[in-house]
Amino acid sequence: MLPCIAGPGSRLFVSATAETGESRYTATHFVSSTATGSANGLTRETPWSPTQAKAAVAGNVVCWLSGNGGSYRFACTNSENAAWTPTNSGSAGNPIIHYAEYSGADLSTPTSNANRTELSHDGTPGVHPQGRSSVLGNGSASYVYFDGFVFNWANAKPAIDGGWFRLGGQNGGFADIRVLNCYILADEDTIGGNYPGIWAEGIDGLKIMGCVVRDLTSSTDTSDNVACVITYGCENMEIAYNDFLESETALYIKGTAFEANPIMYNSGSIHHNKMENCNRSFRCADISATTRLLIHHNLCTGFTQYGIAIVDNSGGDGRMVDLYNNTFANPDFSVSGTAVLSVSDTTGNTLRIRDNIFHNNQDSVPNVDASEYAQAWQLLNYNYHVQNPGTFQGLYNGTSATTIAAWRTNTSAEANSTITSTVPFTNMAGGDYTVSGALLTASSTGGEVGAYEGSEEPGRAFV
Repeated sequence: MLPCIAGPGSRLFVSATAETGESRYTATHFVSSTATGSANGLTRETPWSPTQAKAAVAGNVVCWLSGNGGSYRFACTNSENAAWTPTNSGSAGNPIIHYAEYSGADLSTPTSNANRTELSHDGTPGVHPQGRSSVLGNGSASYVYFDGFVFNWANAKPAIDGGWFRLGGQNGGFADIRVLNCYILADEDTIGGNYPGIWAEGIDGLKIMGCVVRDLTSSTDTSDNVACVITYGCENMEIAYNDFLESETALYIKGTAFEANPIMYNSGSIHHNKMENCNRSFRCADISATTRLLIHHNLCTGFTQYGIAIVDNSGGDGRMVDLYNNTFANPDFSVSGTAVLSVSDTTGNTLRIRDNIFHNNQDSVPNVDASEYAQAWQLLNYNYHVQNPGTFQGLYNGTSATTIAAWRTNTSAEANSTITSTVPFTNMAGGDYTVSGALLTASSTGGEVGAYEGSEEPGRAFV
């Protein structure tokens, strides 16, 4: 049984029954950390060793048995390269699937649960790159899926430019790499630079779905580069139904796969994610000039710097972004707030921003900061701007507006948007960001504004 995207109400992406155990796939092979390396892997009683499992071929569905705690421990590479990578590629319709017997992100107390399949490396803390590496990677392979594994910072410290997953490469040419239902527990560290939970580069069809990444912070680098996920030039990606928690940055859609021919830029869909108490929810740059990046139905709360920044990192900048039906709410701007929505100077005039809720609870911080943006908006309308307490500030092309009339005049847009002091959420203190009343019919299509539009909810743990 190959994976498919499950229907509304399911938390998994492999089975419409939301199965979290072994039967969510039909295994062709089994792996155990205690295997001798001489068995055929065809049954639970004759499992492969992890080294043997590297040689899986297209169509193999490999179940990594649980109950081994942290004993799946691989040799550290002392670099960003992964400690374990497959030898072969799958193919379209016949991927190689490596999956944990039980879905890690669905376990209670995932890093101590006896049913976890935890993967780690044997490196010890030290100055990069000594004692650090990624744990899983795809090497030179395509069409490889990883499902349900657990990672714990205490047992595997990732390298800069690595993460626990180091996927793809700057030369591009990789296809259909998936990380599903994995659980990554990070911690505060003392290294900086590009320090992600998952690093992905030069992949067409990347999928990161149903995962939990949490607590990724640094005492020496509080920048955007410490992120749950960093992508470089990932085309047609899908990042969806994940929980990103208590980290410096949730998602940094950062750069290009610059040695690919042609250069690969970011595109695809980022939807139905929940981002809680991350200093920054999104930072988006180097977007394709021909294929859009759709950002929709995400819930972002507790951010301390910004909800989303659409920026220029290089020649690709933040062009071709569609931002719609997201909820940015309940920020904590007491430390370093810049804006709920920030748009930088050189971003192209192909932005479409509609049907979002932008909630700001700090009077001294702009709701929208596009102060250096001089482009015409392709679409900026039907947004619900909430300012409580204080006065709305919308900055565009060097001019500030504090009323809806002035904002519409300055932007030549937002003809149907609202600025209000009324907080619209059902129970913000209790974490319920659903809306009611007029907001159910206030969108550009006559439907609901914000992240809860439709039949599915943000995050992996919705019911």
